[in-house]
Amino acid sequence: NDPLRNRIDIEIPFVETDLQLNNYFMIGNALPPGLPPLPKSVQEFFPGAVPANPAMETITASGKGFAAGAGAHLDASVNYAILYSDIVFDMGFDALVQKFEGDCGENGKPGIDGWYAKGQAYAYCNVSGGLDIDLWFYQGKADFMSFTAGALLQMQGPNPMRVNGRIKFDVSILGGLV
Repeated sequence: NDPLRNRIDIEIPFVETDLQLNNYFMIGNALPPGLPPLPKSVQEFFPGAVPANPAMETITASGKGFAAGAGAHLDASVNYAILYSDIVFDMGFDALVQKFEGDCGENGKPGIDGWYAKGQAYAYCNVSGGLDIDLWFYQGKADFMSFTAGALLQMQGPNPMRVNGRIKFDVSILGGLV
């Protein structure tokens, strides 16, 4: 049973809504070596957002450890007469603490006695609105306004420590004319 595939759907008249909530907790001797991938919307908004730590590439994770995470995804469309509004929202976190075998060269064992942590937290929101046009010669959406915001924090550590944080905003009015 994949906890990332379980869904909760909510339907409201004139509002199309897909709400997904997920969480997981793992503990044991056969954990995967890395964090789960970020949601597609976050990956596209923050290209190249995978934390790279060259010092850790040559060290093997033993599989012992624990991991936890949770996330929420909302995809909603509101249509009223010829007006529309679309909302996409993602937020969540992932954390992994794992025992590593080997060393980081001059730094010795990674983490605290080989126990090394990795984590990420993210939030993304896109809101757009405009006209929903359905004529005999044209069918589609004409955006009046689009606003996108996101935040991403990625961390690995300690020994070696790596923290990467990003915040980004995009605004478009009248399809970029303003």
